[in-house]
Amino acid sequence: MKPTEQIATMQELTQTAAAWLLATPRTTLGSRRDVPRQPGGRYDGRDLLKWFHETAEIDMAAIAKLSDDQLCRLTEQLCERLRERADALEAGK
Repeated sequence: MKPTEQIATMQELTQTAAAWLLATPRTTLGSRRDVPRQPGGRYDGRDLLKWFHETAEIDMAAIAKLSDDQLCRLTEQLCERLRERADALEAGK
């Protein structure tokens, strides 16, 4: 998957994918009125993580220490997991 495709995937997350990304129940995420959403109801991963960082405790210092290669691999793995989750949801699993 090309970097532009990875970015496009992360900019259009469904509520289920966004909840998975944050390891929170989908209904909990959906009930929060302060979560940044796009006009169509989807979530931009960057905005979502910024919101999460501002409202929850995560170790951003550890993420900041990752090399560009590590961040790229992490992004690829995340996109793959999102695709797997989306496929499973479509299949009714």
